Formats: sequence, C-alpha cells, structure tokens
Amino acid sequence: MIRRSIVLLFPLVFASFTDQALPARGWTRIENCRFLENPSNDGDSFHVVANRRKRIFRLYFVDCPETSDHNKAMKARIAEQAKEFGLTTSEVMDIGKQAAKFTSSLLQKANTFTVITRWEDAKGDSDKKRNYAYVLVNGRGLDEQLVEAGLARVYGRQIDIPEHVLPPRGLKGYKHQRHLLSVQKEAKRNRRGAWKRAF
Repeated sequence: MIRRSIVLLFPLVFASFTDQALPARGWTRIENCRFLENPSNDGDSFHVVANRRKRIFRLYFVDCPETSDHNKAMKARIAEQAKEFGLTTSEVMDIGKQAAKFTSSLLQKANTFTVITRWEDAKGDSDKKRNYAYVLVNGRGLDEQLVEAGLARVYGRQIDIPEHVLPPRGLKGYKHQRHLLSVQKEAKRNRRGAWKRAF
C-alpha cells in the first residue's frame, strides 16, 4: 500500500516541480561582464567577456543606426533607418558610429556591467554566434540610455524578464516598450542624436 502511494504521488511532485521551473528555464544573469573592443561592435551589438568567455550580445527592444553599408542587406536596412529618422544614408552611418562610441565609452567607464540573457539566437550579418540580451550598466538599462540620447529607436525583439533575474519586479516587455516610446518621444522633442530633424 505504501509503495503504491509513492508511485501515485511521484507524478504529482514531478509535475509541480516542472511547472515552477518553466518560467525560469534558460535565463542567466551574468555579473561583472567586461566590454571587449572589436571592429564589428556597434551601438546595440558588441563583444564582451562574460564568465571568462568571449560572447557577442545584441540588445532587446532597440535598434541603433548601422555603421556600414558593406552589403546589399545593410544598404536596405540603412535606407529604411534613414526614412524613419529623416536623415540621409551617410548621416545614418554617422549616427551609428556615435552610438557605437556611446556604448563603448559607457561600458568601459563602468568597468563592469550585468548581462541578462535567455540565449536566444540574434542572427546577424556575421557567422559568429550572437545572443539577445538585456544589459544593465550603472543600474539602468543600456537600451533606455541609448534611446534617451537619440542614438537608438524602439524596435525589434522584446521579452518578459522574470523577477528572480531582474529583482525586485522583473520586466514586462509591453510595459517596458511603452516606457521606451515615451523616452523616445522626449528625445525627438529635444532633437537629440538621430532625431535632429524630428518633426
């Protein structure tokens, strides 16, 4: 009788454990990351040393202007960005270089920063592996700081981040995107960065 009870209870215990684990599955919080100089770095995609390994991360939520039009796909992307920002394609690349410099300077001055990732593939122009991430530097999201400076637009992949990796409340993707849009509106109003011709 006791043996049968254990057999019957095991599936319930296992189901309860896996249900609790599912929301957290795959998330990693990496402290003390360091920026790594690389010619392919730009404002929203860059090399870091995380847990003593070299990684490439791409920011959730935002898109910085491109820095180069070295292939057909990049030319098309720059043309699309130029249309949104109201700039010429060469101006877009200039702003892209400013964004790359902003990110590099901010992360290097901070010395270390935090990367939160679910290891989602952020396919890029390179054949090197790149993952989406949310980056905290000086207690604030790098995405928000780029948008505030007018060096990125609210665009691209968004995600909910659970509170156990981003305490105390986690991050709801749709709410965060709405907040970023209000920050972007302020950057436009003040004609910062790429919004210098905002109307």
